[in-house]
Amino acid sequence: MAESQTRKLNIDVTPEQEAEITWLKDQLHADTLKGTVLTSVRLTSRIAQWLEQGAELCLREPNGEVRAVAVEGIPNRASQRWKYLIRRPDEWREQLWIKGRKMLASHLWLDMLANNRNAEEAADNWSLPLDAVLEAVRYCETHEGLLKAEAEEERRQAQALKSSIVAPSPEASAA
Repeated sequence: MAESQTRKLNIDVTPEQEAEITWLKDQLHADTLKGTVLTSVRLTSRIAQWLEQGAELCLREPNGEVRAVAVEGIPNRASQRWKYLIRRPDEWREQLWIKGRKMLASHLWLDMLANNRNAEEAADNWSLPLDAVLEAVRYCETHEGLLKAEAEEERRQAQALKSSIVAPSPEASAA
């Protein structure tokens, strides 16, 4: 049996980075720092592969809320895969927009569902190329988890805003 070759990798880390690695070692119940790093590399590689294939990464909070997450250092490939859809900077929204429009892909899709429109009818209604509508539908069907998570976040934000608005008292209305 051939002997496997190994190489020693030495890296310099700051005390803060060392503390992060030690914390992760404890979280992973790893025996060694090497095991921690290798497990992290394998996990990150697998996540990058899923994202490359068009998957979305979502986490379920303890309260049941599903939240889309981004992985620092792994570029989102979505913008490279879509011809008619783009990403726009947003505080919390991750889903894609129709290029050249102030319209989320999900709004087009939901409009089609609500009004029982096929792709041709939606293209005509919104003056979009048929391929743009088909791409938006394909995106929405493959990213339903993200769309549901963002719809829930939008409902949560609307509820918080509604709760912060104080109704006028009956005395103020009478005056």
